[in-house]
Amino acid sequence: MFSSAKALGIYFVGILLPLPVLQAQYPGPAEVGAPGMSLPAGDPRLADSPMASPRVNEPWSFDAAYPAVDARSDAFGSVSVSELKHPLSGKAQSLLLKAKTDLHEGKFDDAMSVLESAEKQPSATVYIPGLRGAAYLLRGNVDDALPQLENAVKLLPVAANYSNLGFAHLLKGDVDQAEQELRHALNLRNSPATRYLMGLILLDRKPSVDEACDDLQQGQNVTGAAPIALAVCFARDGHPSAANRVVEDYFGPQQDSEVEYWEAWVANVAKKAHPSAEFGLHLGEQP
Repeated sequence: MFSSAKALGIYFVGILLPLPVLQAQYPGPAEVGAPGMSLPAGDPRLADSPMASPRVNEPWSFDAAYPAVDARSDAFGSVSVSELKHPLSGKAQSLLLKAKTDLHEGKFDDAMSVLESAEKQPSATVYIPGLRGAAYLLRGNVDDALPQLENAVKLLPVAANYSNLGFAHLLKGDVDQAEQELRHALNLRNSPATRYLMGLILLDRKPSVDEACDDLQQGQNVTGAAPIALAVCFARDGHPSAANRVVEDYFGPQQDSEVEYWEAWVANVAKKAHPSAEFGLHLGEQP
């Protein structure tokens, strides 16, 4: 069905790309990002495509996993007041970075053991709930993640903790609370991963499609699925030509068969009541 490597790559996003895309920020927690997408096996012009299922227990990547010992800024060039109030000792920083490394390598039990050791370091105390919460999310244990992250935003009200808390509420089906926490995160830091996730939430709400498209544009580097999500948003907003341009730009002029297929897929998904489901969210199915 796919004659180009790029088309095949998008297909495998839905199979292999983890739901979370993490970003480490100094000296605090990792930030859970946005879903990959599950793509149809058949022609979207002939039948509805299957819904995606969130994946929260697979490997992920860090933007800045190893900050300098004397780092003054996070991966986005700034550090929060909350973080400045809670500097880490050398031992505490070493343990937290070890925990992040273990999580990055999928060593959940080792990471949790390191965090237990980190609890003995007073300067690490405020950072541990955020890391534990992110770890539980990646393990797929949302019920354990929620109380950790609720505590994390009280102890350390930084963007990553609010973003993770919003993501946890989203997985529990509490979309309004999820949106509130994600907006908290964006008020603190303009994270592309958070913008992408917010864009997917707003994609289902026709009065908010303009805002959704803006969010998705700012989250274009989060995942390989992002350009297709943006194309769906443009089509849903009544701009099919813009949607087609995104698809054509993504595949290039030599891939006419893929372009035709994905333009039809985008147009089909844009008509659905809840297009976010094609990108890993099931907002319309929640009570």
